[in-house]
Amino acid sequence: MAIYAYKNAITNSIDFIKNVNKKEFIEGFILHVTMTKDNQIIGYTPTTANLSTEGLQASNLGELEGTTIEELSKLLYRIKDFKKRVIIYVMPLLSPNLSDATVKEINERNWYYIEKLKEILLPYPNLNISIASASNYLVTYMKQQINFLPVGRIISPLDLNYQEADFFVVPPTMLDAKIFKQEIAKNTEIMVEMKTANDMTLVFNFFGGNEEAKEKELFSKMQFISAHPELFYSIFKQKGFLS
Repeated sequence: MAIYAYKNAITNSIDFIKNVNKKEFIEGFILHVTMTKDNQIIGYTPTTANLSTEGLQASNLGELEGTTIEELSKLLYRIKDFKKRVIIYVMPLLSPNLSDATVKEINERNWYYIEKLKEILLPYPNLNISIASASNYLVTYMKQQINFLPVGRIISPLDLNYQEADFFVVPPTMLDAKIFKQEIAKNTEIMVEMKTANDMTLVFNFFGGNEEAKEKELFSKMQFISAHPELFYSIFKQKGFLS
């Protein structure tokens, strides 16, 4: 069992990473990345970004000066000695209305996006990085181009495609013990993503709300992403799920 942290909207990046480092029960953190209009790969946290992902993709890097946005290459250099896991969410590039004329261009831009990401990640073999995306195309491209890192698939209710991947990130609304056990038996990591207190309630009810239906063994084999990792740890420790 492992717990990963989302950066909150209050703590600055340096203090956040220091806090992750000193909390023994937190195994790492989540980082979002995307590509700007002028083809620069940036790292950001949605809760602290001044613009939406779509706004970031429509901006040039120079327009983002003075914000919480940072070039991914600079960010990775700052954390080059970080020993815990960094899970990078590679955000899909938002496309205009598709037509036969633009499909090729969009595919080429996605390929370039992942190739650019690969160039930035290569100098940091000592960082424990995993990459994931909600886009089938990006997952396929990452598996082809960045095959030296674990590649995951972010599952959503709108896309139930469990394509082959090293790990899956699943929302609490899609908890399914049968599927999870099947994937874990194949040595695939399953991560449950909790962004809100309600998400945590769904997870608690699934694993421990009903005393007669606790899934302690399954819980011990899974991983969890939380915006409130301390609270998550405290609740499940109190209920006897954590030693």
